[in-house]
Amino acid sequence: AQTATAADPAEETPQSGQLDWYAAMTAVGDDRELLCEVVAALIEECPSLVEQIRQAIDQGDYSTLRRAAHTLKGSLRLFGSTHPGELASELETMGADEALGQAPAVLAQLEEALQSVMPEIEKIAAEQGPHGG
Repeated sequence: AQTATAADPAEETPQSGQLDWYAAMTAVGDDRELLCEVVAALIEECPSLVEQIRQAIDQGDYSTLRRAAHTLKGSLRLFGSTHPGELASELETMGADEALGQAPAVLAQLEEALQSVMPEIEKIAAEQGPHGG
């Protein structure tokens, strides 16, 4: 028989897709306005960076893969060590090592992980006020 330990908050890990908003606030010196700007930039840039990563993998463009994955990793690391950030780091390393064998699979995992965290990011951004136009 399996025991249900999932209810214990101590059992939750960064890989659960949850974001560390405390780490994000600390990273911006508790400047909520700056955090909103950074979050808005992430929301705006994320789809483009993922597309750059996809095209780089398709075209065997190691330099673009490394650069786009590095940029995405940096943006995601604002929220502490997140699963999407770790996946972006893996892609960055693949670009640096010019080894794309597992890149399509890692990109698929990254897209899935982003789908789990971006709604939370977008929700916080919306609650903090307008981030555009």
